[in-house]
Parts: sequence; C-alpha cells; structure tokens
Amino acid sequence: MINLRRLILSLCICSFIIGCGKAKNAEEEKISITKPVISQQDSIQLKDSHLVKAQAYITDKKYEDAVAELNEAIRLDPKDPASYYTLGNVYEMMGKNKESVEIFIMAIKLDPYAAKKIGTGTTGSLSVTNMTEQDLSTNTVGK
Repeated sequence: MINLRRLILSLCICSFIIGCGKAKNAEEEKISITKPVISQQDSIQLKDSHLVKAQAYITDKKYEDAVAELNEAIRLDPKDPASYYTLGNVYEMMGKNKESVEIFIMAIKLDPYAAKKIGTGTTGSLSVTNMTEQDLSTNTVGK
C-alpha cells in the first residue's frame, strides 16, 4: 500500500515537472513568434531615413557621422547603388581617395550607369571613369 502511494506520488511529481517544462517551452515559443520582423518596405524606408540623415550631416560637413549613416543604409539595402555612390562622394570630400574609388567601383558593379554620375566629381571619382573593364572586375585599383 505504501509502495502504491509512493508510485502515485512519484507519477504526480513527474507529470507536474514535465508539465512545467512544456509551459516554459510554449512561453518561449510565444516570445519568439512575437519578435518584430522588419518588412522589406520598412527596411527600405529605414534605409531612406539614413540617407536623409547622411545628407544633413554632409551639409553640416560632419563627414564621419555621414559615413556611419551611409554604412547603416548599405547594411539595410546592400544592393542600392545610391548609398554606395553617396558614400564614395563623402570619402572623396574627406580626402580618402583610395576608399572613394573602392566604393565607386561597388556602385558601378551594382549600376553600370553610375560611372556617368560619378564622372562629375573631383580627383578620386575621375580616376574611376578612366579605369579599364579589367580594373573594375578585379577591383585592383590603388592596391
């Protein structure tokens, strides 16, 4: 009789422990389901807001802040040539011609017509328009 009680008590305790474990997992599932997911539309809007902030920093000649905003815009939409093009211009304004050329090359790879836009700049960007196709494909400029 005592063994039967112990067995029943043990089963109840085991059931309780197992039930608690499931509740915890269910709670974790709810949390993971409700994590915010940024839609592609929101991501593009967020990228655009970083571009606007970058333009404001450029106007105020706060180039380091502009670079940070542009890098965030690129992180959100790595296939947008406008972000790379603007970053290349900022690097050029900072006198970082090697970096500007590398970024302009990325912009051209994303949008081959970007070279025409870039050609209106100064030293760093002019060197991009004079590069050969092989230079663009291997990205060996300035190395």
